Amino acid sequence: MGPLPKSGALELFVRARALLDVDGFVGALPGPAVLVRLDERGGLDEGARWAFPSLDEIDIHDDDVDGGDNVFFDPAFAADSDEATATGPAQPPLALPPARDRATAFVVPATGGRLGRASGSVVRLVDRSVSRRHALLGTDDGVFSLIDLDSDNGTGINGMPLVPGTPQTLRSGDVVHLGDVSFVFLDARALYSHLPALTGL
Repeated sequence: MGPLPKSGALELFVRARALLDVDGFVGALPGPAVLVRLDERGGLDEGARWAFPSLDEIDIHDDDVDGGDNVFFDPAFAADSDEATATGPAQPPLALPPARDRATAFVVPATGGRLGRASGSVVRLVDRSVSRRHALLGTDDGVFSLIDLDSDNGTGINGMPLVPGTPQTLRSGDVVHLGDVSFVFLDARALYSHLPALTGL
């Protein structure tokens, strides 16, 4: 089997998974990670569900008795879930959102790149909520980070907005928001493992 496409319907990657073991699948993927779109419409006029709680459902905890800025949110607490995700114990235990087989998967190149509506973007999105130069995927020794490029409608990870120009590390299993568009970020091996859960097969 030849190399997998740089982007395409998730069903193409499902078919490749049926033919390849995990090493063959990772070798055929033209990049080390993917962004799988979660908000594209599924069958029967129904949108693909996103399992992460909305911001007003997330409890914010402050463990700093002096009232400092040591504030964090606990998505496992908010979702009341103990299901393991792609990255194991280091990742908050959150059920992976389903995307359905017709959702688009965008392969992320090892060098990263720009996300937005402009031509030449590594992930090009035709959506009015997405800026032409919306965000940047940076890399450092194989670790990806996401940087908002002062977009009109904002960038977020797991429901929390990013400060423009400030990089935030991406972990496999994170949900990324560009305006109204949502993705799950998965490394190649996690994509192979989680394709059945993502497509509901």
